[in-house]
Amino acid sequence: MRALEAQLGVRLLHRTTLGLAQGFESVVAADVAAGRLLRVLDDWQQPFAGFHLHYPAREHLAPKLRVFIDHLRAANAAVG
Repeated sequence: MRALEAQLGVRLLHRTTLGLAQGFESVVAADVAAGRLLRVLDDWQQPFAGFHLHYPAREHLAPKLRVFIDHLRAANAAVG
């Protein structure tokens, strides 16, 4: 929950014009569309290559980690 709270805090700071932020398009799309946030430095943006996970051998994989990996794979497949 702290990560979500931190992300919301960053959005609030930048919506009040207190600086620059880099974030996921899906998180800020509504604010950009409504004009509350502006895209800047587009020429400096690198394409997102996706997430990379490094984890121990599969034979002792924690069930929670397995669920997380499956979730990321499904989300990645849905995007393309």
